[in-house]
Amino acid sequence: MKNKKLAPIHPGEILIEEFLKPLGLSQYRLAKDISVPPRRINEIVHGKRSIIGISLILAGSIWFLWSLHSLWKGRESEDWNITTGIITKSKVFEPYRKCNPAVPIVHYEYSLCGKTYKSDRIFWGNVHTSGTLDAAQKVVDEYKEGTKVTVYYNQSNERESVLETGSAQGTLLSLAVSCIPIVAGIVQLMTGFINIP
Repeated sequence: MKNKKLAPIHPGEILIEEFLKPLGLSQYRLAKDISVPPRRINEIVHGKRSIIGISLILAGSIWFLWSLHSLWKGRESEDWNITTGIITKSKVFEPYRKCNPAVPIVHYEYSLCGKTYKSDRIFWGNVHTSGTLDAAQKVVDEYKEGTKVTVYYNQSNERESVLETGSAQGTLLSLAVSCIPIVAGIVQLMTGFINIP
């Protein structure tokens, strides 16, 4: 017996069957709630319009929120308590493909009130984003295995810690760039510049 393949399901069908009907929402109500013309929602539901705009807005929003969280945590870490820890692992991860960045891997542990905690967070935000082998090696050289280090830990959640306070250099840029897919998604929803043939 041969396996029968199911026909692909358009996201519009999922929208209506899994969300609109169970929630008792009309296409018109959804359109008004998200400030798009009702015709756009109708075209999505009937498979005549792509959902790229929604996907762009969702992806951009997640990226934006993560960048904002990292920026906030980085600023918060400047007021954290200090203890001494030890580097337990320090190496450069070199990816299998040359197009991927090299990344410093630094693990450390610290003790508070007789309890040992482990972490690998150097600071909040994107890992050293330059991605070059030299930059990753420089970080690893700074945090050699067996070295005692200053650890900044969150007094209200002692599992949260960093070796450097503040956020990664690229976090503010990441926050700004994350707005691009959000704006592109809104433009796509409003103008429909990408349509399904």
